[in-house]
Amino acid sequence: MALVRVVDVDDDGTGTTGTIHNNAWLQLLNDSIDTALAASAPATSAPTTTGTVTAEPIPAGTGDLVTYHTNATLKTIQGMVAGLPGQRWTHVSKGAGQVDFAHLHASGTALGKCKLFATTGLTSLAAGSGVAVFQYDATVTQWRLVSHEQGAWITPTFAAGNYTANAGTWTLAAGDVVWNAYRLTGRTLEWAFRLATTSVSNAGVVLSAALPGGFTAAGAVYQQTRSSDNGAAVVAGFANIPAAATAAQFTSTLVGVGYAISTNTTEIAGRISVEVQ
Repeated sequence: MALVRVVDVDDDGTGTTGTIHNNAWLQLLNDSIDTALAASAPATSAPTTTGTVTAEPIPAGTGDLVTYHTNATLKTIQGMVAGLPGQRWTHVSKGAGQVDFAHLHASGTALGKCKLFATTGLTSLAAGSGVAVFQYDATVTQWRLVSHEQGAWITPTFAAGNYTANAGTWTLAAGDVVWNAYRLTGRTLEWAFRLATTSVSNAGVVLSAALPGGFTAAGAVYQQTRSSDNGAAVVAGFANIPAAATAAQFTSTLVGVGYAISTNTTEIAGRISVEVQ
């Protein structure tokens, strides 16, 4: 809202020139100030919504917007109600549940899809700590992400199907995942993991674990891991993430030897940094 200063000249006492400085004039001035302040103040909301949201309701107001998400469980936002040109909308995670944003999701509202830095996975706000800022681009009717702080490392829900072998099976139970957490900064995914007491059914196999967050690698990455093959001494292993891959491939040594048959005695640990699409 544009504020315009008007020249104020006190009346000379005749009541015919300038402005008569009386109570009515003062009240009018204060009302004008109050109106301007109300129009420029951020509009806020604090929804408790959980589950999938295709059009996140927008706080009422013409200024910048702030939504404090107080969801108790996971909330996934596929789109947001359209805003004004250039309007900013800050999303703050305050609840016990994680908040996820999906990139240009087909189910999102047509006038307010979310355009994210990373396009292949979900951009998340850790429960009670993450913050994201969007700005409305009226030309393409999209909310563009301009700032994102995940807030804390996120541990994905265990899924046995995320762990495979190129022959036979690589078997993990939830308790075999000592840690598995990730952090997204821009398009850089940091992933730390330790997978212990796992089992391998075939000899000489390459093991694979899905990248957390559902992301796809932008380019090839080769990094060292900590590896114990069938209870043997811990040595340097090898992680390979090919370009456009959705999983990391592990071998038991740096020269690319596959893992042996084992029962609850194979361990892999490491920390990987990879650019994602």
